Amino acid sequence: MKGQFESSETFEAYATIDAGYFMLNQIFSAIKANRGKPIDKELIRRSLIVLEDMIAAKKAIEADPSPEICFMARLHELSKPIRVNPTLN
Repeated sequence: MKGQFESSETFEAYATIDAGYFMLNQIFSAIKANRGKPIDKELIRRSLIVLEDMIAAKKAIEADPSPEICFMARLHELSKPIRVNPTLN
């Protein structure tokens, strides 16, 4: 990882990552509040946007974005429509 805050771009990347974690915490609090109900597609969409920004920021400071990439893949799976096997009905 580069030296901390060596430029305004680096500072902005760290700020983006920090704000991203804060926003994801807010989104997941809303999801927990609706436990047992289907997850709102808008919340998933917002989470994906935040994660994309965080991944770009981590790449800019040469940090490992793999946790965010993995989480993003799981959110993509949640956003897919559930297919019901008609033979089970």
